[in-house]
Amino acid sequence: MTGSHDKIIAKAAKATLQPLGLRRKGHSRLWIGDHGWWLTIVEFQPSGFSKGSYLNVAAHWLWSDKGYISFDLGSGADWDSRAADFEDHQSVEQFEEAANRLAVMASE
Repeated sequence: MTGSHDKIIAKAAKATLQPLGLRRKGHSRLWIGDHGWWLTIVEFQPSGFSKGSYLNVAAHWLWSDKGYISFDLGSGADWDSRAADFEDHQSVEQFEEAANRLAVMASE
């Protein structure tokens, strides 16, 4: 993560998700909560076209020995992983509010 929008997302996620036991995967936008036989996966998904973030929240079943993290059961409509549409970075103040809102949605 290099941009100010990335730092804003990291700060909001750390404040909201870390107290719930989720941990950030390296310096990525991926947060993981270990529940023994499944993981909570929270992804602040970037766009290739604009600064900002989508929100994906899902479960990953650890019995599916895939060798990678997958979104096995999502929290969005029709059980897909998309929990929130794209939040565009327009200003620091506006995006701080948006990132906090996404982090709270992920925590719920």
